[in-house]
Amino acid sequence: MSEEQDPRIEGLARRVREREQEELAELLRPLDRAERSGLADGVFAALDAEARGKDTKAPVVPIGKTKRAGARSAFVAALLAAALGAAVFFVARKDPPAPMAAYSLFVEGGNQTERGEPPPQDAVIRLDPASRLALALRPEAPVQGAIAVRAFLVRDGAARPWEAPIGVGAGGVIRIEGTAAALFGDVPEGAWELVLLVGRPEALPEESTLAKAAASGEGLAGTSMHRLRISLSRPRGEAPAGGGPGIGFSGCAAVRAGAGCELGADRTVRFFVPNVAPAEVVVRVDGAAVEARGEAVRGGARVSVEVPASARDVSVGPLRLSIVPPAVLPDALAEAEASRRRGDLERASSLVAKVLAEGSPEARRAALRQKARILLAMRGRFDEAAALFREALAQGRAAGRISDELDDTFALSYGLLLEKRAFGEVRVLLDGIGPLLAACPEGESKAAYYRGLLGVETGDLRAALAAFSAASAGAERLGLDVYRSAVLEQEAEVLAVLGRHEEATARLGDARALAGPAADACRRAQLASNAGWIALRASARSGEGLGEAKRALEEALAITRAGCPAGLGTVLVNLALVELEAGAAGAARARLEEARRAGGGAGLGGWQRMIEARLHVAEGKPEEALVAYEALRAEGERLLLPELVFEGALGRAEALVASGKRAEAREAFGEAARALVAWGRGVPLGEGRGTFLAARQRGARQAVDFLLREAEQGDTSAAGEALSAARRSLAGFVSAFHWIHRVSALPAEARARWDEAVAKYRRERAVLEERAAARGPGGVGLEAERAALRGALDRALAALGAEETGGEAALPVPAAGEALLVVHPAREGLAGFVMTDGGRVEARRLRAVPRGASPSERADAWLAPFRSALAGARRVRLVLPAELAEVDVHALPLDGAPLIERAAVVYSLDLAPRPAPSDVGATAVVIVDPTEDLPGARGSAGAVVAALQSRGLRVVELRGQAATHDAVRDALEMPSVRIVHYAGHATFDGPDGLEASLRLARRGRFSVADVMALSRVPDVVVLAGCDTARAAASLAESGGLGLAHAFLLKGARAALATPRPMGDALAEQATRLLYAEPIERDPATALRAATRALRLVSPELDWAALRLLGE
Repeated sequence: MSEEQDPRIEGLARRVREREQEELAELLRPLDRAERSGLADGVFAALDAEARGKDTKAPVVPIGKTKRAGARSAFVAALLAAALGAAVFFVARKDPPAPMAAYSLFVEGGNQTERGEPPPQDAVIRLDPASRLALALRPEAPVQGAIAVRAFLVRDGAARPWEAPIGVGAGGVIRIEGTAAALFGDVPEGAWELVLLVGRPEALPEESTLAKAAASGEGLAGTSMHRLRISLSRPRGEAPAGGGPGIGFSGCAAVRAGAGCELGADRTVRFFVPNVAPAEVVVRVDGAAVEARGEAVRGGARVSVEVPASARDVSVGPLRLSIVPPAVLPDALAEAEASRRRGDLERASSLVAKVLAEGSPEARRAALRQKARILLAMRGRFDEAAALFREALAQGRAAGRISDELDDTFALSYGLLLEKRAFGEVRVLLDGIGPLLAACPEGESKAAYYRGLLGVETGDLRAALAAFSAASAGAERLGLDVYRSAVLEQEAEVLAVLGRHEEATARLGDARALAGPAADACRRAQLASNAGWIALRASARSGEGLGEAKRALEEALAITRAGCPAGLGTVLVNLALVELEAGAAGAARARLEEARRAGGGAGLGGWQRMIEARLHVAEGKPEEALVAYEALRAEGERLLLPELVFEGALGRAEALVASGKRAEAREAFGEAARALVAWGRGVPLGEGRGTFLAARQRGARQAVDFLLREAEQGDTSAAGEALSAARRSLAGFVSAFHWIHRVSALPAEARARWDEAVAKYRRERAVLEERAAARGPGGVGLEAERAALRGALDRALAALGAEETGGEAALPVPAAGEALLVVHPAREGLAGFVMTDGGRVEARRLRAVPRGASPSERADAWLAPFRSALAGARRVRLVLPAELAEVDVHALPLDGAPLIERAAVVYSLDLAPRPAPSDVGATAVVIVDPTEDLPGARGSAGAVVAALQSRGLRVVELRGQAATHDAVRDALEMPSVRIVHYAGHATFDGPDGLEASLRLARRGRFSVADVMALSRVPDVVVLAGCDTARAAASLAESGGLGLAHAFLLKGARAALATPRPMGDALAEQATRLLYAEPIERDPATALRAATRALRLVSPELDWAALRLLGE
């Protein structure tokens, strides 16, 4: 489709050019394709006055008029910065004498350069934990062969090695990138000098010589040295790493009131001191300094000291512990505890009873605590255990036994969580131990762990992750390795539920390393089995990792057979699944038969039936598979377990396809989709969380692929059905874990209702399963129990404020002049669909393109098959899978021009359309440069305000320090707000357990959780900050919402944002162009006009960075 150049664009281009100096316009001329490709490949030839390339991922900054005629090298460096479009500055270097091209250090990031002017050469890069920093060492000419890089941090004349994630790319380009938290996690706050030394491996001297050179600044032959000043800080209001005064301790067998410490058998006490090096910590015993073992840990130093038998006290800084003799208890209690851990509860009870009858007061108090724990392990005895725990708590409090009181609180909390589902009571218990934690820092990480368990049980997985992370960090600081292993295992499970399998695998690897070979057999088997299970789940999504799953499970099998037979059935079932996924039906059959002989929990029966059914398919026995899958589906209906219904229906569909019964298979795919909807309703309450997302993806792939094959064979309605299945799948993936953010945002009263509703649901579930087990497989007469469970589910979702999800409502059809382009994963490759107004559907299998394919190759694969439909559209709505989230589809060429040149483009979440609000009395909120370091944001603010006011909107402006968290929240919730414009810094740190956020005044942040907690949001949201359209790399699998996605899910109709860093100059220029159009009414048209103008005026800029996300 061709069209005349819009005269408004020409006018805008003239006005922008008039503001630029002619010298700058010449420097910023667009590069040709050869120049761009050369730079993209990392080939940096000798610099000259001609333009170089462009790094499309880096922020862009304007290059001001040169203040003086500098040397040619300085001029060329400035030109390179302009051509690269990066927020960079040139750092003086010492050219190495070695036969290697000289390197230059380029820096982007830091709080003042994420979207700002290049700082002066001697600037200090200021970083808080969420700040991103990217360093690039680029040679003047390509470097071949091995390159070695050493990094140091220097302060007060001393250098310490810096273990940075260093990558060496094509041509010898060296990169270091990450958040400050990831790069400098254990480095104390304050000013540092970062030193990088580059050379050939054989030319670099030993580490001590390098460290001395880094500290002194003296050059070394054969090396290139680069220095950068940084300042590390923590946002105001963030607690120091150690909490409270910062100094913590562990190792006491018991802690008494008045800082009394009963030493354990090894008489070792550990101290954590924040923000210091180990050598700076002085430990005193009875006032005299003693030698202590020290090591650096994240946030400070941990030191250990063996306290002499004669010592009266041990101290570090202001913290002084009095050494008190331990209570003398009868040997029978130690023997009772050993019996309890072995599971011999009868022997343990007998031993404790004797002490309770004959022991001293202190012995009876300890025996009471033991008896409570024995009863807790007995089925149906929790109420008795709870009564004893409460009595023990009172006794411990009266005796000043602080650690005993904490341990009993945690044990009681555990029982209340898992036995009574009394979540509100657990919150009260944990909220009431603050004073005890101040006196016993070891309890802080344990309290965080139990808060994490509470989050898991109530569906608040965000809170659970944060709590487990805090528990792990606290345990690491205090050297509680065994305890930290258990915490990391729980954290890994939550990460796996969220689809973050790589992180889960890393956490579990750490847990296994901390447990070590000294752990008992059942513990080692459990960790190995969990590692295999997580790898198996990861392979279902990525197709990789089956080998790792098999290795871990075979290790678990060997340990289990040797010393922990109770877990044998579970490990064998998992191994059968691995063999089945690998296509080894015979091996899977053998594992399954052995699992049946081994027995195990009742929960294994469903998995065994599912494996049996899949084996029938693999063995070419579809009729037997149909019988097995129908039995699985029926069992799911009987127990109200939608995951079994789903697996049964989807398996039936597969078996029916194999039998050639395609019409019945089509019905079975529909039944599986409906079961998935029901399953999704129960996920917030814990139903099948661990496998839901993988099952959803598998079911959608199979259904879309089947229907596409039907369409290819001439079924005229199948293409439309395939498109509907793809749309519901993609929309569901975006919102599948919306409940995570909804639960975390509940206010106190609503949370109490939710806690009680979840507890009621869990209790009704337990009743149904208990009575079903009593009646045996296929037992009938459970109608009343199923009705009670359905009612509990409805009440729980009502307490959450959640409608029934799943999207069975009619999907919107394209408006006149609109084309809907949908891409969805199939069994192999991608399936593509286009629907145009009137409901006409085209379906194609899309050609695979290699990673790193050019825009033309991608356009040929994804757009060209639908050329005729797209060429006639005025607006294109894109519904894309997570695999394509980072692709600028709007910039792909169609018949020689970017798609956005031909039509307005919207990246759609395919949500139900919302009516546009009235313009009467409409208000705009303009938030400008809260951190007061973005001149471009301030420069364009006047144009934004003037444009909005000229179109009749009342403007509320929050500039600089006025843009506090409270002020922004209150402004966004005003009922009359039609549009919000944010121009400032933004960060995205979802995969690290943090989250995307907008930076506000006074070091505040407005996060995804804050967005989800708003009572309402504006109709149109403009987010002119870095990474605001970015979501987790696998949004569908992780629930990692970005800022723009959160605003849309909360109710906005449109969000204009960028999925990558954006420089201040680009943001300023784009903002002026955007608001020349009525963006508050038609953001898609406004973005198209602005993008076309930007491409015409400044094609060297990242004109494709902005995109519009919509319903």
